[in-house]
Amino acid sequence: MMSAKDEVYKSALELAAQKPYDQITLAEVAELAGVHWTTVSRCFGGKSEMRNWLRDNQKNEELQHSDTRSRIIEAAGAVFSSLGYNQASLDLVADYAGMTKGAVYWHFSSKQELFLALLELRLQQQIRYVSMNAASMLASDNPSEALKKWLLGELGGLAGTGRNPGLFMEFVVASREPDVRARLVGLQRQFLQAIAELIAELQRRGQLNSRIQASSAALLIDSIMKGTAVEWMIDPERVDLESYLDSVSLFIWGVFGP
Repeated sequence: MMSAKDEVYKSALELAAQKPYDQITLAEVAELAGVHWTTVSRCFGGKSEMRNWLRDNQKNEELQHSDTRSRIIEAAGAVFSSLGYNQASLDLVADYAGMTKGAVYWHFSSKQELFLALLELRLQQQIRYVSMNAASMLASDNPSEALKKWLLGELGGLAGTGRNPGLFMEFVVASREPDVRARLVGLQRQFLQAIAELIAELQRRGQLNSRIQASSAALLIDSIMKGTAVEWMIDPERVDLESYLDSVSLFIWGVFGP
């Protein structure tokens, strides 16, 4: 049989799942727990203390939820990369992550939903990378070298530092599904817009040819990166990314330079 104190805590958590913690009263908890409100007050030390406890408990649950979801998405990246979208399954992702199937299905109801979450994470990382490195590129005394470093960062992991380039091809293959394609298009446009804004700023500073359309230049640079990813997957021993991107950077700056 549950003690009165345990009943109070259990009832408080049940109410917190239904309404904001800062709107819960001692009387509500007491009614649900079947005790007098003074018992609830003694358990927590007062109304404010009860609400603080509920707030902290909620934060801990959110952190655990976020951590579990992140682990599932990272495991999905490995599974989709190695097996392909069609052969992958939520059960295999659960095995790879070392979780129960129920934990994975709690966060993602289908393989497509998980794949879309992975797609969004990867492209949002690319978008953030552009924004994070824009300032250093703009301030660089050697724009060609800065461009090369940025391209290497965008291709991050292709040289064996973590991200499997096969995942990129899985995004392309899965884009035949309407929902995946719609999300891919939206995120890709955001990514290209971020590059175009960087190019436009370089043009305003007189570091790039102002006659070139920023959106077209962004598409060209993105195409070079994606083409490089494909070539590296086909024959990684032939494609020396660093020396290759030396030439690419000089080429881009030669074409787009002022």
